[in-house]
Amino acid sequence: MRLIRENVEREAADQAAIARLKKQGFKEVFGEKHVSDASGETSNTGKCGPDLASMKADELKELAKGKGIAGAASLTKAELMEALKDVV
Repeated sequence: MRLIRENVEREAADQAAIARLKKQGFKEVFGEKHVSDASGETSNTGKCGPDLASMKADELKELAKGKGIAGAASLTKAELMEALKDVV
């Protein structure tokens, strides 16, 4: 799994490494390949980007800020999802 923090990207092979990097502030890099189950097998869903509905409001605000959406800090989760659906 690839994780990123600012301009630093790391690759983690096991859950312990992923947890350690997340504690250090790294976030998952989302792409076309998604883990399908606990076995670690991947499947190409044809879907790009994160699942906005499963993200917390704080995560959506951070993503919106990174995408340059003005006033993201004051938007509700529903408003953030609407604003991000065409950008992500």
